[in-house]
Amino acid sequence: MNGFLEIKDLVSWPAAMTADAPGVRLTLPAVRAPSTTSLDHLRHTVRILFDQHAIPPGVLETDDGDLIFRLAPQKGWRFLAVVEHQLIEVLPGPAFTTPQVRNDRRWVAVQEVRFMTPAGVKAELLAIKNDALKLQAPVGGTALVGDASYGVFGAGLRALLAEGAAPALDALPGSTMLVETSAANWLKELPVTTSAPTALQYLPNGTQLAALSSPDDYAPTDPRDPAWILVTMPFIGRLQDQERDALALPLPPGTPAPLPLQVDPVLELFRRKASPAALPPLLLAFTAWAESTPASVGFSAFDNAIGRTFARLDPRALEESWFYVQNSAHEPLPEGIRSVMATASESVARLGRPTALAHLYGGSRGFYPPQWSPDGDHVVPSGTDNKLIWRPNHLFVLQTVASQPPATSPPYGWLAVGLQLLTGLLRRTAGTTFTSRRHVAATQIPLRLAGTQVQVAWWSARFSASSSAQRRPPATCGSSSPSSSPSTAPRAVSAPSPVRAGSPPRRSPATSASSPPRGRARRTGA
Repeated sequence: MNGFLEIKDLVSWPAAMTADAPGVRLTLPAVRAPSTTSLDHLRHTVRILFDQHAIPPGVLETDDGDLIFRLAPQKGWRFLAVVEHQLIEVLPGPAFTTPQVRNDRRWVAVQEVRFMTPAGVKAELLAIKNDALKLQAPVGGTALVGDASYGVFGAGLRALLAEGAAPALDALPGSTMLVETSAANWLKELPVTTSAPTALQYLPNGTQLAALSSPDDYAPTDPRDPAWILVTMPFIGRLQDQERDALALPLPPGTPAPLPLQVDPVLELFRRKASPAALPPLLLAFTAWAESTPASVGFSAFDNAIGRTFARLDPRALEESWFYVQNSAHEPLPEGIRSVMATASESVARLGRPTALAHLYGGSRGFYPPQWSPDGDHVVPSGTDNKLIWRPNHLFVLQTVASQPPATSPPYGWLAVGLQLLTGLLRRTAGTTFTSRRHVAATQIPLRLAGTQVQVAWWSARFSASSSAQRRPPATCGSSSPSSSPSTAPRAVSAPSPVRAGSPPRRSPATSASSPPRGRARRTGA
């Protein structure tokens, strides 16, 4: 499979949200306030690059309706890809008919993408609840996942999505494909000037281009004004029949009322705001708006940008990631007859192919200085299960210390991310308007624990930042700023560089090295 796929995030934040001077109290505007004439908001979009990706057999099946394919029962697809993120301000206007956009921010990173069925997501959420899984709570001790985390795993959102007599996930048809690609990105708040785009692949309907980054893009920043911020970007999107998007304003007479998650939450919020009926908590949770009066939520100082910003990335992690970027990995020959579009050219295009991405996304270090293992490097293959798992055997858990518990209604799940953006990336351009800015970024990867791999290793982006602050900031390797022409798929090629969390000296008990597969070094701290 070659090309790219663009998907809108169902999660957004109001552009009018504010933070107090210390950055510990976030205030959400009221959607029904007389002063709210336009639902201006921050919209997150991803573009997923497919570069010689092979769909595992049995994952897709034909569909009798307007869709060509759908996920087979009990099947999903979890794979690595180069992903371009766009965070843009959308001004839809009072009637939602003349939208304008401004302040386009983009960055690229390597991360996991999950295609799942609604039934699969529901089963995963209920399984975590029924298994009574626990993790460390930010305030000390341990607690159930639903009581100590936010987002879809939080008790409040989980109840609306998967529990009760009419859970939102049950309302989606089985042919819907949910796309989950949340990730913790190390984002350089200072924009970069991109180089001229490089052609990656020549396809029948266009040419994939990429603007490659350089080691200088990942140089340390001024310690007096550190610019590397850890942003835990959530992403929940869906692929469905376009007729189900219900974009017409107003809806034609006789049209059934749209179901939750079927329609973009901001658009549905606009349709319902004039109604006297109470707004659904699920809509308010996904859009981060208050209903009739502004809502304020308090956070710890560690949860804003100051507590998550560093002057540099870890030099060893940078060195290791650049090693995999600059050296070609062995790509095994495929079995059977190959597609006419299959190619393994020795060019920068190899950086977007699954083999290179798998090496970049490894969660352990077998050697320092970096080198290819004589025993073969351990590569975690793509998954076909219908599970919310981040390789290897991790969950992406969002934690924060907030005045509103996860079970509160509305169950706001991503306010901490809004606070991070508002006090970090957005702060640097407050009061200004621009067309587009590009940033370099890297991915904080889930780590393999020291010793044997545990069955379930919890990893929280919050704890990653905490442990990194105690040692040194995690690091990355070259990311690229994608570039595109009207007929091209935007592409981030030198960007495949996940972040390797900062690690102590090689002889540290947590990082003692041995040759795989006899027991590779497992790095903790996450």
